[in-house]
Order: sequence, then structure tokens, then C-alpha cells
Amino acid sequence: MTWDCRSFNEETYAAEIIASRVERFSTIFAVTFLSAPTQSGSSDEYIAAAYSTGVIRLFSLKELSSKWLGRQRLPGSPCLSWKAHEGAVYCLEQCTTASGSILVSGGDDGKLKVWDVQKLLTLLRDPSSEKGSDLSVLEASLQMQIPRIDSGPGGDAEAPGVVSLSLDHEKTIIYAGATDGGLHAFDLLGHLASFKGHLAAVLTTDFCCSTSQLASGSEDATVRLWDCTALLPRASLQLAEAGGPSPVLSPPCTNIINPWDGVELPSKASPNELLQCAKSPHVTAIRFDRDGSWLIIGTGNAALTLWSLTLGQCAQQLSTNSEPQAIHILPGEILVACSEPSLFRFKFSIEQPPSTHEVAVKSCFALDVHPTSGMVAVAGSGGCLDLLLPYGAKVGSVFPTSTEE
Repeated sequence: MTWDCRSFNEETYAAEIIASRVERFSTIFAVTFLSAPTQSGSSDEYIAAAYSTGVIRLFSLKELSSKWLGRQRLPGSPCLSWKAHEGAVYCLEQCTTASGSILVSGGDDGKLKVWDVQKLLTLLRDPSSEKGSDLSVLEASLQMQIPRIDSGPGGDAEAPGVVSLSLDHEKTIIYAGATDGGLHAFDLLGHLASFKGHLAAVLTTDFCCSTSQLASGSEDATVRLWDCTALLPRASLQLAEAGGPSPVLSPPCTNIINPWDGVELPSKASPNELLQCAKSPHVTAIRFDRDGSWLIIGTGNAALTLWSLTLGQCAQQLSTNSEPQAIHILPGEILVACSEPSLFRFKFSIEQPPSTHEVAVKSCFALDVHPTSGMVAVAGSGGCLDLLLPYGAKVGSVFPTSTEE
């Protein structure tokens, strides 16, 4: 770090050191690819990353690749960053609506925020904007507070954090899992419905457009399936002007699965049955296949479960040696990011040992695949992000750099 002793300010120096160390020990909890059409008919490609510091950053894929594939193997720098939440940003999803593309984020402050991608890109392309620096103020297009699932004795406590997020892209409905065990549905006008049943934090969710089912995995060691067929956004119910709540009741829970024990419980299981499940490892990640016939479930005891929804039973279970923290399903393959510096690629049957791609991320929390190129983004602890070609070659990287000696 270069400084002039004649103008040394101890407080400024200390603040710079603290900020540097916060970055070095930050975590990227979620990533998602963004595509922005240009006037020439092509598109600019970006990746958005959600940080434990409450910041969201946009990186240009072109810039990431050019820096890493150069002689010095340099990390990429953000082209736009802003303070999105007070506390960690745990989840981030992109969705295309009738009015354009949006970015939805959920954080430890108990808020869902919607960001207009076009406005972000306008700011990005503004020559007067502070590109790459953390912007102190950037207004979200929409902000919604997560309600508490139970307004009992703790009803006046702080709002639960948002730790998982899934989207129904066809209806533009947002499903958010919270730290108090609540699961909530929102449209772009506000809260639609709440789902009650989980006894602990809803750590992971996934929505299947083919079957209109929502899957939620919890710290209580169960996976619940919810039938969301009848749930519609307010605009579809012609209630936008009245601003009234949706008349649709909360979606019913159709299945309760204990993946580690390989059993399916009744949809109205007793409290004792649910408490027995809580002795099993917590659910860390879930994903539907495209048709909604299979569910891939990761659990905290370093295991993957392939569950047949058609048969209602466990088809295969496999140890992964470390905790699965993010899953993505491709045709015939399953990508799994775990709490170690590796990306695993399984055949869909998960019977054979996977192929392994080493990454710089010590513990992986986030995983996304580019919808057209198949490029893979893996991110996690240490504020690190690796960009890989479909079969593992590294073409870009992000990691904090420090000038401390």
C-alpha cells in the first residue's frame, strides 16, 4: 500500500485495511448470468454475483476472459457494484417479464428487492458513473418485506432473512424461503401467499414449470412439495387496481420426503413424525429435472439422493465426501458444487464416480450455467469466482487482491 508519511491519517489507513480484509474473507452466495442486447443486434454478456457484504457486483464475461487468458492471468474487476442489502445477499435470480429483464435479490435483512436490468445497464454505460466502486445508493425498482410465518410471542422480532429464492418465469411469481421456516409467494405487486409446514429455515427451493410444483428443502431435514397450479399473480386476477390480496388459498403440500432415511411421509404428518425427521441431516440443495419426474437432493451429511417423484421412492443415494451446496441439472448430467475446491459432474443415474474439475474456490456456494454457451460459473468463500468452459477449462476468475505486506 503506497502512502506519504507527511499526510498519513491513521483512521483512513485503518479503514482501508479493514475494508481490504472484509473483501478477502467475504463469500459469494449466488451467481446468475445476464444477457443484454445491443443496438447492433448482438448482446453483452455479464455475470451478477451476490456477496456476504450486502453488495451485488456485475462482471463482464468478455473482460473476465481477456484478463485471465492474457500472459499474467489477472482477476477480473467489477464493471458495476452497489450496496443492495443490509447484511448478506443470499440469493439472486434473473427473470424476463413483459416489460423487460429483472434481477431479484434476497438478503439477511428480510427483504426481496427487484432491480431493473435495463436501468443497471444504463448506469453501467454512463461515462460519469463510478464504475466498479461500491455505490452508496442505488434504488431498487421494487422492495418487499418478508412476513414472519408465526406472529406469536416473537411477532415483534426482526423480520426473518431470505435464504432461498425460485421463480415461476411464466407467471412472474417469486418464491422465497426464510430463516424462520416460512415460505412465501410474491408477484410484482406484493405478497400473495404463505406456505406453512417447515419447522426450521428453508435453505433451498426450486420451481418446476412443467408441473407447477415447488420443492422446498429445510434445516428440519425434510423436502416438501407444493402444488402451485392454482396460484396466480394479481394482474391475472384483475385485482391490480383494487390492490386486494389474491383469493387463492395457500398452495397445498402434496408430499413430505425424508431423503436420508429414504421415506415419504403423509402430507399431514404428525408433529412427532416431523420431529423424528429432524434427527436426520439437513437439506442443503434441491433441483428438479426438466420434466419434474426426478428430484436431486443434497444433504448435510455429504450425500446426494436421486428421488423418483413418479414412484415416490429413493432410486439412488451416493456419498459426495463433502456437503453439496449447489446443484445444476443438464441433459444427462448433474453438476454439483460442494464445500471443497472442486466441481463434480455426475451422470444422471449418479451410480458411477463423477468427473472432477478443480477450482480456486475453497468452499463452493454458488453455481450457474450459461443458457446458450454452457459456460459454468462457480463461486463461494474468499470472494472467489471461477468461470469454466463446459468441460472444465478455466477462462476467467475473480478474487480479492490485497496490497498489504
